[in-house]
Amino acid sequence: MARSTDESHLNALSICYFVWAGLMFLFAWIPLVHVFMGLQIARGKLPFFFPVPAGKDGPEFDFPPQIGYVFVALGVFFICMGVTFAFLNLLAGFRLNSRKSRVFTIVIACLNCLQFPFGTALGVFTIVVLSRQSVVALYAQANAGGTGGAPPPVPGGG
Repeated sequence: MARSTDESHLNALSICYFVWAGLMFLFAWIPLVHVFMGLQIARGKLPFFFPVPAGKDGPEFDFPPQIGYVFVALGVFFICMGVTFAFLNLLAGFRLNSRKSRVFTIVIACLNCLQFPFGTALGVFTIVVLSRQSVVALYAQANAGGTGGAPPPVPGGG
């Protein structure tokens, strides 16, 4: 393929990774509902779910507080995972844009394949584009950095 086609595909993928990272960051906060609900279960009250009669503190539940702590722990875990994956996708977008870390981007693309349907499409297209020989050569040229492909000098090596 032509170099300009490869570059335009890499630029389009980079933009898609930025958008996908933003969406992942946004949706990563949905389990916050579970954290708040777990805290209420651990306290033994869910006043914002049920109407409270006048003069009462709120409905009492017989749930053990450990159930609430499980809700909190799982909510925090899924928030951390979502934010981490969003950051990794953002980093992959920057790496695609700078034509560096091709293997890292392929690994992130494989992880994106688990997130059906949009992550799967983005992951498959990324793997297809980064597997082309012309793109591999483009990454090799970008990583050579104007040294003509020569390895960097060894410090103190004479």
